[in-house]
Amino acid sequence: AREAVALAGIKPGMIVLEPSAGRGAIAKHLAAAAGPQNVHAYELLPEHAKVLRSMDLVVHEGDFLARPAEPFADVCVMNPPFGQQADMK
Repeated sequence: AREAVALAGIKPGMIVLEPSAGRGAIAKHLAAAAGPQNVHAYELLPEHAKVLRSMDLVVHEGDFLARPAEPFADVCVMNPPFGQQADMK
């Protein structure tokens, strides 16, 4: 996660998207690079969303794929869910 964030070239103040944040393994590194209030974390599971909120991230509880397709972030870093080919959607 740390290496992926470093390769993304994130700078403080950039708006960052993590569309399937889980319990924050990637998001915590994004927050360190951009600032926690600049990280938009999407998560389906309420118990994981609670953990993400405790990290002071901007948490969107629900399915990222249901979000309208419009640009809002400077960069996206993710490890998509691979079950049932969800990453292909």
